[in-house]
Amino acid sequence: RTLGASRGDVVRVFVLQGALVGVAGALLGAALGAALALHVGELMYQLEQLFGFRLLAGTYFDRLPSVLLASDMILITGAALLMAIAGACYPALRAGRVDPAPALHGL
Repeated sequence: RTLGASRGDVVRVFVLQGALVGVAGALLGAALGAALALHVGELMYQLEQLFGFRLLAGTYFDRLPSVLLASDMILITGAALLMAIAGACYPALRAGRVDPAPALHGL
């Protein structure tokens, strides 16, 4: 704000930065989650070979079931995006209220 930005400008910058980080995290999480869901059988086999015992021994399952539904992916990714944007709003509003002169005197 010392360079002429208004309170609204500061809020917009903080919300934009928070939203960008949230979008990147949500999309990366969705991609990694989908990859894991699609390949969980192979991962379980590799872990069993690595550790030398069956991870699901003594359970009802002989394999780990996994079904990837597009509707679930859309719902979960959308919720993550909304939470990321909503989570960016409070710090942005707090940053917009900071008066730069007293904040700089404290340094």
